[in-house]
Amino acid sequence: LRQLPGLCLLNQRQLNALGAYRRKRFLYEVAAKADSDFITTHILQEPDRLLMDFGAVLIAGPKATQAKADSKLWPGAVLLFEANSDWVTDKAAERWNKACSLIREVPGSSPKRAGGPVDRLRNFAICGAMVFMIVCLALFEQLELFVAASILVLFYLLIRAINIKRLFATIQVEILLIITGAIAFGEALTATGVVGWVATNVLRFAQGQVSVMCLVYLVAVFLGAFVNNSAVVAILAPMLESICNTDPRLSFEGLTWILTFASGTCYITPLGYQTNLMVMPGGQYSFADYVKFGSVNQFVHMFLAVTFVCMFQPMPEVFAPRPVADDVAGNFTRAHQAFNI
Repeated sequence: LRQLPGLCLLNQRQLNALGAYRRKRFLYEVAAKADSDFITTHILQEPDRLLMDFGAVLIAGPKATQAKADSKLWPGAVLLFEANSDWVTDKAAERWNKACSLIREVPGSSPKRAGGPVDRLRNFAICGAMVFMIVCLALFEQLELFVAASILVLFYLLIRAINIKRLFATIQVEILLIITGAIAFGEALTATGVVGWVATNVLRFAQGQVSVMCLVYLVAVFLGAFVNNSAVVAILAPMLESICNTDPRLSFEGLTWILTFASGTCYITPLGYQTNLMVMPGGQYSFADYVKFGSVNQFVHMFLAVTFVCMFQPMPEVFAPRPVADDVAGNFTRAHQAFNI
């Protein structure tokens, strides 16, 4: 009920006394023992004493009734409390274990951290900090993204938008291992000369900036259908550097933008991204549906990506073919390097 806006609980004063750390407050279902304080004393009718001894507030109970004229509790009666987890597991753990034969934490039962004055101020600070970081990155290019992100995380910890436990829970070890393996794979391809060979053949079939961008886009989309988008970037980034070293007139920044756009937008298969698989069962989509509708979206996205990159990354030789002399010199240099290898 407390998740619904506009409701004011009758015991809100007692709930506020549990403290401001709402992430540590949960609902607990307990079964009272025969010698429990809940049965042998009147502590349930004394909210202040219940807070002092157990760090809890009675929400409801019991779930079942007994065929008796009185309303006293009996052994095994189920009660529902809201309590601070520190009291249940540490500060008053002995008292809880003595009073209850079973203690069960209701998953996801922490109070909602929204709607209050402090929550609105925190939301404003979160959005303001994000805008400030983006502005700083845009105006002061000396500020690295890693440094700015670290400052932002520390600020969120300071205003308690997140905590240390939740911060480490968001770190996906599997994704980090995939990216690390992809980077190592990319370096291995570079060291063995595969990247240089691919770059040479890309420039052989693609003449000019636009054709190279389209080819890089298609290769990134193809790999994105099988591996994680971060891994696609880690694998193809050395290839872009090799291509630009082979033909200095190509824009490394422009090709990087194309790789960024293409690696995260694989529409033609359900395996291209996690969300593709998430909507597949609910929408009753088939693999052919992704190929049918995704191919059109993929072509439109490639056209727009290449067009906007060329517009905002102007280069005089975008549509100019490479001189023959450059081709001869480049082929001679590559042949000499191959002979040395």
